Amino acid sequence: SGNADIKVTGNNITDNLNSIGIKLGGTTTGTAEIGQNTISNPGIGVDFSLSESANLSKLDITNNSITAPNSNNPLEGIKLRAFDEANATVNVTGNNIRNTTNDAIGVGLNQNTKTQVNIANNKIENVKGSDSYSLNGAAEADGIDVQLFDSASSGVSIIGNTVNNTTGSGINISDNSDATNQKLDIAGNTVSNTEYEGIRIDGVDGNITVNKNTINNTKYEGISLENTTGKAEISGSNNISGATGAGISGTNVNNVTITGSSIQGTQGEGILLSEATGNVDISNNTLTKNTESALLVNNTSGNANIKVTGNNITDNFNSIGINLGETATGTAEIAKNTISNFGIGVDATLSGSANLSKLDITDNNITAPNSNNPLEGIKLRAF
Repeated sequence: SGNADIKVTGNNITDNLNSIGIKLGGTTTGTAEIGQNTISNPGIGVDFSLSESANLSKLDITNNSITAPNSNNPLEGIKLRAFDEANATVNVTGNNIRNTTNDAIGVGLNQNTKTQVNIANNKIENVKGSDSYSLNGAAEADGIDVQLFDSASSGVSIIGNTVNNTTGSGINISDNSDATNQKLDIAGNTVSNTEYEGIRIDGVDGNITVNKNTINNTKYEGISLENTTGKAEISGSNNISGATGAGISGTNVNNVTITGSSIQGTQGEGILLSEATGNVDISNNTLTKNTESALLVNNTSGNANIKVTGNNITDNFNSIGINLGETATGTAEIAKNTISNFGIGVDATLSGSANLSKLDITDNNITAPNSNNPLEGIKLRAF
């Protein structure tokens, strides 16, 4: 209980079991600052927990250096948990975190908590993961991991972070709560060399924006959306290269806009959407040298108004594929795309009881890169 303005700054912490732990519960109010500490420790670097009706107007975890003493030590970087009816505005900024065996930054929001979480300008490297330690280490650990449960509601902003070399995803957002109208912004991050997705977003009901991120060399998708409702916008010069899976993928997503991205050199599709409903706008992207199709939409149910316009497609296996089957309905417009590709330029397939009130394929420029390349221009099939 009571009001406290807590300040933990400038400490040098070495070879303890854990480092900095703060637990606030009851009716505690106030602020907290954890900054400019140097931590070379096993265990947890910063462990902050809020419960009951605790309310922090500001929690700043800033400019700390957190690293394991050596490569064999277990370490979790920054761990933030909120329970019950707790409220907080959280800023995790400017930290340097290396050689963790669990998430570098892990946030767990539970019950009826209400938070604003801002994670910005952190540098994260070598998130190794390990299930061989007693600290609940994970074989696949993420650079930044935010999870929501129960009825937790939160605005989450992840901006300007650098994440390199993780055994999990670079950035992972998993929303298992029943809260609606969440707000998620992921912008200006650089993510490279991940064993899973570069950026993974699952279950968010609300407004999602993903823009101006650079993602290189991911073992799965560059950006992955799953089970999202509300509106998702992937825009503003995301640059994705070297993904083993698709550059951008979406499964069971609603109202998706993918625009202005550059995707090249993936071993899957440039853009792959499955069961995408509502308004689906894929426009003004540059898709180059992807092993599978540049762009593919597969729907078997639901209504979708699909718009594929103004994309520049070069040297992929195929170009634009729209496959609608079973009970899928809606409209589709494929227009003003520039395609210099082998394979099929535009491939639209309808099957089962699929019903499109309108399918417009207009004003596209389709050509083979040279006279020796196989090319089929526009292919339309109905079954």
